[in-house]
Amino acid sequence: MDLDGVLVNWHKGACHALGVPYPHEFVFQRDWICSVSGMPIGTVLTKLDSTPDFWSKLEPTLTAANLVRYLDTNFPDWGILTSATHNSASWAGKAEWVKTHLGTKGLHRLTICCGNKARFVSPSALLIDDTHKIVRDWLNGGGLAYHWIEYSDDQSALLQRQFESLTQYLDTFREN
Repeated sequence: MDLDGVLVNWHKGACHALGVPYPHEFVFQRDWICSVSGMPIGTVLTKLDSTPDFWSKLEPTLTAANLVRYLDTNFPDWGILTSATHNSASWAGKAEWVKTHLGTKGLHRLTICCGNKARFVSPSALLIDDTHKIVRDWLNGGGLAYHWIEYSDDQSALLQRQFESLTQYLDTFREN
């Protein structure tokens, strides 16, 4: 499972760090933050990496606790696969976030990579990710995937319906 956008509210933290208003009733799209900040993604990430404690202080998404609880109960071998920038602040901050919110058990579930997540794909591996291209690459590599849609916080009903849809999808694997 991805960290940013699935368990962590990356867009909310990025808006705050970049001085961009956090939108209400919004569905986030890839590179949206670049459009509203007027910066290319490399500049955005450099600025976020230089923001003290950016990666470790991000808020969990509204469905993070329920999703972790569901996975712990039904798929005890689940893991986190997250991409990081080449800056050590990103790596350390993501590990600190996981330790703070999921404990040392969460750290044992964490894999941090730079770049292509699809190199970790296997036929039985299921990825939950908010980036369409990553989901597509994972499926093309022979894995299973669920495209998580990142909604703004005030769309809790949509987030809850999506969580229910995901658990129904995952239940099909549990029953087999």
